[in-house]
Amino acid sequence: MRIGVCPVCDVEFEIPEFQPNRKYCDEHKKVNARPKLYPDVENLRHCQYEKCNKKIPGSKPPQTKYCCHAHGKAQWEWKKAVELKIQKEAEAKFENPKASSQKREGEIFDELGADKFSLSRLINGEMTATAYAVQHDWTVAGVTRAVHAHKARIELEKMQGDWNRSWRVNAMLPAYSMTVLKRMGLDGQEGTPEFEALVDEVVRAYGVFSRWYST
Repeated sequence: MRIGVCPVCDVEFEIPEFQPNRKYCDEHKKVNARPKLYPDVENLRHCQYEKCNKKIPGSKPPQTKYCCHAHGKAQWEWKKAVELKIQKEAEAKFENPKASSQKREGEIFDELGADKFSLSRLINGEMTATAYAVQHDWTVAGVTRAVHAHKARIELEKMQGDWNRSWRVNAMLPAYSMTVLKRMGLDGQEGTPEFEALVDEVVRAYGVFSRWYST
């Protein structure tokens, strides 16, 4: 058994075999441990980049989150990509019903559209998709998708048929103003300030509608 002398308190202590290089007594061995790489080692943080596990020294500002600029940029681009994906998924839930129905249209959709009697029975529940699929040697999933597509198209056509322009919208259209101009011309009001103002309005409206609604 070796005997050592603590340099702090000059007290002799036994040096165990598993610690042959021990220099301090039991009281001072934890205080006088090996000097660490950074004096503020307790403030070390890890890089927040997913694929990096490097430590950030405490000498850097507290707001530092990444070990280098490249990792910070890569993490920012990854977050933006995730946000864009979430946004697209949210927009897909509110997509146009006609666009969503077109994804389900196909050969079965056309054949079912020609058979109005069977289509009506399928929509009303008088016939099952399984029975119709067995009769025509089709898959049940294909028939179901086609029926849902026809339902979506019928609902869309119903919504479009119930829509009517208000009188304010009609007043904005160039065709309405042209009708008023013709009546004023027949009544002998051509050349009046009201007539000229309406002509200017028609020209301006025609430019707007031709730019936004031309095919």
